[in-house]
Amino acid sequence: MQSHAILRFPAVRELTGLSRSTLWRFQQQGTFPKPVKLGENSIGWLASEVEAWLLSRPSACSAVPQAQTGFSESPEKSKTVVIRECERLA
Repeated sequence: MQSHAILRFPAVRELTGLSRSTLWRFQQQGTFPKPVKLGENSIGWLASEVEAWLLSRPSACSAVPQAQTGFSESPEKSKTVVIRECERLA
């Protein structure tokens, strides 16, 4: 994953399985990365921060054994790329 890649909400939702309101609540609690402002009415998250958050979760290696990235412009075309992150870090 590129360190400067920006994920919009549909991609973050696909990776995390979290709703918009849950992401907001986690951000307020300081347990999920804050988004970066992309424009007047748009935000996104750094892909590297979302990936780090996923791996920090207690069940990251079992619940998301293959955290994939590889996003296109539209959420329907977003596909999860399979990476054995837990094995790679072990």
